[in-house]
Amino acid sequence: MIRRAIERPVSTLLGALTVVVLGVFSLLRLPVSLLPSLERPGLTITATAPGSAREELLERVTRPLEQRLAAIPGVTAVRSSTGDGFARVRVESEWQTDPDRLRIEAERRLAGLEAAGVALAVELVAGDSEPIVEVAVFGGDSGPRTAFTREVLVPELARLEGAGKIETLGMAPLHPVVRPRAAALAARGLNPSDLVARLKPVGESVAAGRTRAGAAVRPLLVREDAPSLDALRALRIQGPKGESVLGDVADVAIEEVRDGTFFRLDGREGTLVRVYRAPEANAVALAARVRERAAELGRRTAAGLRVQVAVDRSQEVVAALRELGLAALIGLILGIAVLRLLLGRWRPTLALAIAVPSSMLATFSAFHLCGVPLDVVSLAGLALAAGMLVDSSIVVLEAIETARARGEAEPEIAGTRQIALPVIAGFLTTAVVFLPLVYLQGLARAFFGAQAFAIVASLAASLLFSLTVTPVLARDRRAGVARGWTPGRAAYLRLLDGALARPALPVLGALAATAVALLAVAVLPRELVPDAAARDLVVRYRLDPDLAPEAARRLGSIVEAKAAEIIRPIGRIGRIGRIAWQSPDDQAEETGKIELRFADPASAAQARKRLRSSLARLPGVEVWVEPRPSAFLQSIEKAGRRLEVVASAATPERAAALARRAEERLRSAAGLREAHLRREQDRAALLLTWDVPRLASLGADRDRLEEQVRQALADQTAGRVHIDGVEPDVVV
Repeated sequence: MIRRAIERPVSTLLGALTVVVLGVFSLLRLPVSLLPSLERPGLTITATAPGSAREELLERVTRPLEQRLAAIPGVTAVRSSTGDGFARVRVESEWQTDPDRLRIEAERRLAGLEAAGVALAVELVAGDSEPIVEVAVFGGDSGPRTAFTREVLVPELARLEGAGKIETLGMAPLHPVVRPRAAALAARGLNPSDLVARLKPVGESVAAGRTRAGAAVRPLLVREDAPSLDALRALRIQGPKGESVLGDVADVAIEEVRDGTFFRLDGREGTLVRVYRAPEANAVALAARVRERAAELGRRTAAGLRVQVAVDRSQEVVAALRELGLAALIGLILGIAVLRLLLGRWRPTLALAIAVPSSMLATFSAFHLCGVPLDVVSLAGLALAAGMLVDSSIVVLEAIETARARGEAEPEIAGTRQIALPVIAGFLTTAVVFLPLVYLQGLARAFFGAQAFAIVASLAASLLFSLTVTPVLARDRRAGVARGWTPGRAAYLRLLDGALARPALPVLGALAATAVALLAVAVLPRELVPDAAARDLVVRYRLDPDLAPEAARRLGSIVEAKAAEIIRPIGRIGRIGRIAWQSPDDQAEETGKIELRFADPASAAQARKRLRSSLARLPGVEVWVEPRPSAFLQSIEKAGRRLEVVASAATPERAAALARRAEERLRSAAGLREAHLRREQDRAALLLTWDVPRLASLGADRDRLEEQVRQALADQTAGRVHIDGVEPDVVV
């Protein structure tokens, strides 16, 4: 192979060029991310049983669910919460668990758990915990803004290649709203549940038998439409005291109905669309498509609406890869300069300069074939291998120069053949060291497996180029070519002679260096991801889940105003950025989030101390102030830097006392940045106790009364109308 490669230089160079070009095309098609795919999928199983008490669901549903889900392979934790009418179980799994297999196994184990009146829903929680791009819409009234976001922006972004889950915040769509008047209903012997029952078939196709059309038998559907508010008001309602009209017993109008979320950026209220990355998608390419489509839609919006990209987390990826690529380029240039100085000629230097980048580009073909993404870990493997890529070519060049000095007729063939076996053996030795890392499991495989693959693949490409391309480029038939400069050669030879004369000294020196290295390993901190100074802070807060939406929004505004007041005196601060808010929920980790950006990390650290001490004194608010991690590192940060301690006892009072003692001890523990106690507070409830004999004497139906109470405490959706610019669902 060596003789053929050297005797046919044109074919050899064309073949090498083909491999390099394939590598370039593979590079352009590789998925790009900051880190490898770090999957820690979970499941959320929700059981709904209207009218069932908490204690009943705990025995019938929650405990059987926990027992079956805990037995699934790969499951690390099962958490549950149960209330009246619902039970929610959250399942956590090990790193790099197959999400599809986890969901299929869970559905298989839950197949025989159906209970009367209980509906189970399984939701897979996987992928990035934070969106890649967030697009905001400002201006105009909330109704047109929401309509544009829902009908235009969301469908356009969802169709983009690489787009995954889409979330929206701050939506306030227009709905037909029916507000029953209690006095008018009572005068006609009606109640709100009668209105809901009457409205439900509106706009829906209801089966009403079958009809024959020639030789075919087709189902007969009956549909009652309400094309306008006047038609909705004119609906007839049958009651105990005769027929009534909807407009006489209820107010019917078109109103904005908030979805329970809120978004504001720099004091401007708007809607927000959060675009997540699909599995294995290219984050940088997805962000570029979203920016392009958002700019195009911004030019086509109605007057007064403005579309802008609020957050683009792909810039983290671009910046990290650009820095790594620049460092590799600088190293390559410096390496070429040193080789030119030492070799003394450009021709062998050019051979080495071509071998290193060509080997790297050829490695990208292996990345593409094996599904390895382009990220910091795989590029770090290439950077680590860059120093070794030149080794094989240097050894081959040295053998060729030695053969030329001996006066060989064909020094390129003789030198390459002489050194081929040692070069191949050296590659195999390195591959044997790194290849076992490919077979690691879990989080270690995600980090070290891709790195080992990058090193072995690049060294294999380097071996191929050193035995074929390097001898071709090193051919030089000129006589009396210049020799390179070897600085320090005489000093090295004297040092070598001294070490060989007294071998005990170098052996003792090596043992001492090994002891120092082992000591350093013992005392160095152990971190999967090192700490980095951050200039962005996130203020997360959680409100009482029993607050009404209006009260929760007012309290969230107080938190925002307080945060602005605290950071205003700090020099060189940035600004209050985006504020995302959602309705209080007893299952949500947070109610709202405020992102703050500062001019430098020192200002961010100073503001964090003030925010944490001042916001903690706000009544009815639980506050966390943290540096904002990278969107791609958030799951690792959360899993690797936090320790959760659960206090349980025979009574809630004892558990709370135990938790307080644990918090006091943990605050003084070494190595803990902070200890925060999250209390599950008691919730006030209104208890209705039925007087069963009284109900019997009145002939009242208790189930019907309970249904009326449930409908009175929450908005109901009943029926659909078709009015331009208005959502079809009717809200009662």
